[in-house]
Order: sequence, then structure tokens, then C-alpha cells
Amino acid sequence: MHLGSIDVTGRVAVLEGDGLAPGGSGLVQLVVDRPIGAWHGDRFIIRDQSARRTIGGGHVIDVFPPARGRARPERLDYLRAMASRDDEAALLQILEISSAGADIDKFARNRNLTDEEARGLYARVIKHLVTTSIGLWGFSPRRWDNLKSKALERLAAWHRREPNLVGPSEDRVFAGSGTKLPREAAAALIAELVGAGAVIRQGTVVRLPTHQTSLKPEDAALWKKVAPVIDRSPMRPPTVAEIAAAIGEDNKRVESFLVRVARQGLLVRVSASRFFRLKSLAKLAELVESLAKEHGQGLLTVTAFRDRSEIGRNLAIEVLEYFDRVKLTRRVGEARQLLRPAGGFISGDQAQAVYAETGAGKESHPGGAPGLQIR
Repeated sequence: MHLGSIDVTGRVAVLEGDGLAPGGSGLVQLVVDRPIGAWHGDRFIIRDQSARRTIGGGHVIDVFPPARGRARPERLDYLRAMASRDDEAALLQILEISSAGADIDKFARNRNLTDEEARGLYARVIKHLVTTSIGLWGFSPRRWDNLKSKALERLAAWHRREPNLVGPSEDRVFAGSGTKLPREAAAALIAELVGAGAVIRQGTVVRLPTHQTSLKPEDAALWKKVAPVIDRSPMRPPTVAEIAAAIGEDNKRVESFLVRVARQGLLVRVSASRFFRLKSLAKLAELVESLAKEHGQGLLTVTAFRDRSEIGRNLAIEVLEYFDRVKLTRRVGEARQLLRPAGGFISGDQAQAVYAETGAGKESHPGGAPGLQIR
């Protein structure tokens, strides 16, 4: 293969049909024997190994080939779109054929666009653009609407399969469906459904408005004992062992019960031994956001979080590690960086509703939240 001043050996994988006849053309993948530099639109010539006979030639359309599945129909559609010399036309077509959105940063690098050119193109073409941990992700209006409909279908199926649970976390809505969305894209899509009232966020999980669950009578009776113990120190809840000792129950029974209650959306398991009320966890998330904003680089330290929250170093570390797991923050050296607004992590209204019904010293029934009934 001769491209610019480079010549390199390799193989040709024909992607359409069994081969190319003399004078014919088609899509192929060139598998070269060493890395080379190439851009979209670069022209090349193919010769035999002796370099005496010219076999063919073409131009580069994609410099990021997949490791497998190079001749799948979706891949061929993508290559046909990339073959266009018009950046806008190519991007429009790629967004339309990409059922789970498209990596827009990769498109810009592939086409050798400057930052200014890329920003202008995105503004003209993309209606739904999401910043993710792996780059910008774009969706056509039709594909975005299709994903919202699919999310509602998946939630309905989830409720049929798990009628006694509130719902999945937002990043698990598409689990097992074959649709692989970046976590942030799924969150943005669910947030739009929540804003429209089509989905309700209940703590860290989501559900359809029509879905309701209930605690079994024995769990409801145990919850009446456990809830006041947790509410005595909502920002520093007791451990499983401390709760068990306070109500005179077996540790394992209490832990199994707390896991069931967490699945109902009343609590969140932060560590092996700690379960938090939603409102308490939401307050700590807001504190993380506040500390990150106070720092010039949007970072916070364990020490700052410990001192401001007054929950102790060990528990502060457990809470921050939980926030890392749910992608509210990420660890950067010895500090944490905020990845998304705290308000999108736990709905404040939902958390308030759950907490208010069983606040310390209240005599009302324990723990009801929208969508949760106590029998």
C-alpha cells in the first residue's frame, strides 16, 4: 500500500461480495502490518509485493475500524455514510443509522475537523448532544424518540418481571436489551422522561407512574422498629450490627431486611454495613457539589468532605466511594471530581417525601413513598 510517502505491506479484506472484478469498486478494509498515519480522503495505491504491478487504488473513509464485525450490515451502512465528502451530509446520515447514538468526537477526528469546524457542525446538525466520560455522543431526533419509547417498554417489562420492586437504576433500564448507551446518555434520556412525567424517579431508581409496590406485613412491622433507629442520626446512620442490637434482632435477619427495603427505594446501601435514607444521601451529594464548586478546579478532598459533613473519616470515605461507584464523582489522585449535578443524582422531592413520612419522633405509618404502599 502506497499512501503519501509511506509504503507498507498488508492484506485486503473485501467487505461486499466475494471479490472485486477488474474495473470494479467496493468497500474494503486494509489490514496493514504496522501503524501508519492516514486521514479521511487520503488517496492510496495498492501494488503487488514486488511493487511491479498496480492492483488498484482508492481513498480512506474511516481510520477507526472495529476489531470484529467489519462486514456487518450496520458497519457497511456506516462506511457508506462516511464515504460522503460532505461532512454535514455524512454526519446526518450516521446519526440516522445509529440506533444507540454516535461517537461524535470520533467522527470529528476521523474527518480531521478543527474544534471550530466541529462546533459549527454540531450546532447545525445535532439536536441531542450528550457529554459522556468517553466523549460527545449525538442522536438524531428520530433515534432519540425511539430510545425514549424503548425505555418505557423496558420499564414496563421490568415491572412485570419484578412486581414487588420499585424499579431499576437509570443505567440499568436498557440492560439485556442489546442497546448499549453511555451511562450519561441514558441518564439524560431518563431525565427528559422524568421532566415530562412519563417516568418517576424514586431515590436512585426509576419507575412508571402506574407502578406500585408494597412491603409484606412482616417487613412492614419490622420497618416500624428500624426506621426510628436510623432516623436518630440520619447523617451518620447506625451500622447493621448497631441496628440489630437496638431492636434485639439477629444481624443476618436485619441485613436481609434492609436489602429488601433498599430494593423498595426506601434506603440506599452505601457500604457493606451502612444504609442511608434518601434525603440524607441527597444532602451529602449536595455538599459534595458545593465543595467541588468552591475549589478552583472543581475538586474536593476527603478531608474537606469529612470536616464539612462531620460524619467521621471512615464513613466519609465510604460515602465518597459510593459516589464514585454511581458516577456522581470520580477519583483523581487523592481528590474527587464532580461528574454531574447532585440534583440529578437523587430527586430532592422524592427524597423529601420518603424521609418526611417517617422522620424521627413521628407516629405516622413508616416509610411510604409515591409508588410504595404498606400493607
